[in-house]
Amino acid sequence: MQYVALVVQIGIAIGLFLLWQWLKQLPAAIHKRQEQLYQQQLDRELELLKISQSQIQLRKIEKFMDFAKLQADILTNEAFKARIQKNDPKAVAQLREVVVELGIGLFFFASDSTVREYGTWKTETAQEGVDPIVVLSGLGALMVALRKDVGYEDTELRGSDYLKMFITDWDDVESKIAT
Repeated sequence: MQYVALVVQIGIAIGLFLLWQWLKQLPAAIHKRQEQLYQQQLDRELELLKISQSQIQLRKIEKFMDFAKLQADILTNEAFKARIQKNDPKAVAQLREVVVELGIGLFFFASDSTVREYGTWKTETAQEGVDPIVVLSGLGALMVALRKDVGYEDTELRGSDYLKMFITDWDDVESKIAT
């Protein structure tokens, strides 16, 4: 009988020891599980943020390309320029609509400095009798700012690199800008 009581006591002691060990590790296990759940939540949110950023980047590039196409059209499309100069209501309305839409797009998708650069350039170019060289210089600087916004922060290109793609007599124009 004493053997049975001794075996039961040893069994209870071993059981209590094992229960104590399990209880000691329970907070660490709970903490580890909470940590894993939190990491999963962070990973999900990070993935959603990446998707959102990539969609914003695509919209940004789309708006910047629209702006560049409009500027290229103004620089190279003689028929469009003539219609604007003759105050053709449809051409002026089209230009105004595109400029407003692009301004809104730039406001939402461009960096603060680029939005300010665009506002300054638009204000300067809207003045009557503005020097075309000033308009071109501002446009070149704005296009470089847009380029930086799409991810080329360390670009070595200058506004003149953009403008010479559209202006056939670039050497003459560049000498006027430099002076």
